[in-house]
Amino acid sequence: MPRTKAALAAVDIIDNELIYLQLSTERGNVFIHQWHKQKANTAWNKGLDCRELMTVMEHRASHYQRLTQPSATDNVTSFVHETYGGTADYTQDIVLDYQYDPTSTHVISAHSSQVKKRQQLFAQLAGPLSIVEPAFQAILRATNFLLGQGELITSRPCEQWLIVELSHPLSTCLFCHHGCLDRLQFVAESELHEVITNSPLTLYFGDETKFSETTQNLLNTAIELQLPKSMGDFSSAVGSTAAISLFGNALRGFSSWHH
Repeated sequence: MPRTKAALAAVDIIDNELIYLQLSTERGNVFIHQWHKQKANTAWNKGLDCRELMTVMEHRASHYQRLTQPSATDNVTSFVHETYGGTADYTQDIVLDYQYDPTSTHVISAHSSQVKKRQQLFAQLAGPLSIVEPAFQAILRATNFLLGQGELITSRPCEQWLIVELSHPLSTCLFCHHGCLDRLQFVAESELHEVITNSPLTLYFGDETKFSETTQNLLNTAIELQLPKSMGDFSSAVGSTAAISLFGNALRGFSSWHH
């Protein structure tokens, strides 16, 4: 059976370098179809073997909501507008992306000016950059994939888990239930101990060497998020933190999350 390449590819700018990642799949296994890295301020000289491009936004540039009532597009829009509490002119500029499940609607929203600002960073690329998603959404997708593929071995099944993206001065904590995001929280290192010890299962990624010995010992009780071994060269070249987000974004290239 031939490999199937993703129709969409992920791009990001990390440490002033533009990175392109496109995946392929065969018999349930995911491989790198093509990846490329170059200085962000240089002309793009590689061919794009994809239909569209995707990227992620910073966590704080978008808003996540889990709605339990609306089921129609008009209802979703009105609920989000109420959340922002802005004027009609302001809320018309809100960009929405949402997905239904049997019990709720998961909604991502951002101001269109922020989305356009992100898109303009990739103006030198020949392909259209039409999908922009929050970084936490890509991280969650990558984690769900790795758990589902058995790449991460957990000692016991559980319904709730915590994903920690290590960073200073604030780490990003994704509280998950059955693979869906419940809430997002930014915590200082002094708060990590309480957050992690209260979680039945913690998964983390990022540079733990920048944290204290106490925090590093605490992370020994957690599971480190790592890409499949076949992607080791890519992860090393890009850095573990960026690689997880890029990989999760690139996974979307097989099946769009949005409505």
